[in-house]
Amino acid sequence: MWWIYIVAGAIFVLILILKLVHHKVRSNKIVRMQAVNEYKKFFTLTFTKVPDARKVIYYSEGPMNIKYDPTNFDLYRTRMIQVPCYTYKEKKVKNFGLAWKIIYWIIFVLALLCCIISVVWQLLLKFAPGSIEFLNIQALEMTKTVFTYTGFAVSMALIALLAIIFILINKSYKKLFVSYMQIYFRLINNEVYSESMKPIYVKLDK
Repeated sequence: MWWIYIVAGAIFVLILILKLVHHKVRSNKIVRMQAVNEYKKFFTLTFTKVPDARKVIYYSEGPMNIKYDPTNFDLYRTRMIQVPCYTYKEKKVKNFGLAWKIIYWIIFVLALLCCIISVVWQLLLKFAPGSIEFLNIQALEMTKTVFTYTGFAVSMALIALLAIIFILINKSYKKLFVSYMQIYFRLINNEVYSESMKPIYVKLDK
């Protein structure tokens, strides 16, 4: 049954490569300032009043006398204007990735526990079979078959190792994500402010 170890090792390497590629792609997206939507999920959209700094631009389809006073913006602007503004809570950022972290730790603990039980069971069965005679019952026959198989212990060890690697990768990603938080925060707020302050175009009649 040596081929089972090769298959298990190949699956381990494949999953690890896919995770590393995924991590690299996500990290590059942040560094290249392409992760705006990912950061918006952590921000709450509100509105705030600021001085109306919009320009009023008059235009026409041809030469004509301007019928409006360009210095009088009362018809198009106000002293104050409400513009979108994003805010965020530190607690929400602190909990980023917490769900996956808990899942990976659960997988790690369960896999490691199964691996330890399997190894101990096999050792006792080989060197002290009398100490586990109470486990030789029909109800545990299937469990015994699984846990006393070396391939099961190896598989559980690989799963535990993968879980730890995933935890470390996610920790690295969170550190990068948080380090760019203020940059994206300013970027997104500048974008919505610029959009709100677009010039007002007024078409003049002939």
